[in-house]
Amino acid sequence: MMVSDFHSHVLPRMDDGSRSVEESLEMLRRASRQNIPAVVATPHFYAQQDGFDRFLARRETSVAQLN
Repeated sequence: MMVSDFHSHVLPRMDDGSRSVEESLEMLRRASRQNIPAVVATPHFYAQQDGFDRFLARRETSVAQLN
């Protein structure tokens, strides 16, 4: 059976999930060891804290740190 994670807070410093790049990478390594082939990053968007453009820029920076 193949399992994918469709609700993950793996992006570093985006919300209540990973606090660092190192923590994110460890989360992804653990998923890999558990044979999880896909992880969907689903950070929370809080309109009262972030404008949409700022959120997208932070998300892009966060994703780039994992490449």
